[in-house]
Amino acid sequence: MNWRQINTNCLESEDKRWTIVKFNRGELTLYWLVRIGKPSEIVLEASSAAECKEHTTRTTLGGGGSK
Repeated sequence: MNWRQINTNCLESEDKRWTIVKFNRGELTLYWLVRIGKPSEIVLEASSAAECKEHTTRTTLGGGGSK
């Protein structure tokens, strides 16, 4: 899946179903994977954007994944 940079803290999937948001809290950086919908839902809190992207690949291909 391809991703595009929205701003310095946000990536959006090409199909607009997913957003990855980066949060900086001092020395701690977290990434939230958000499934866009009604309602939108945070489905993963991760330590890297790559981990979020991997989760979307597993979910899209039907491989499951954990919340």
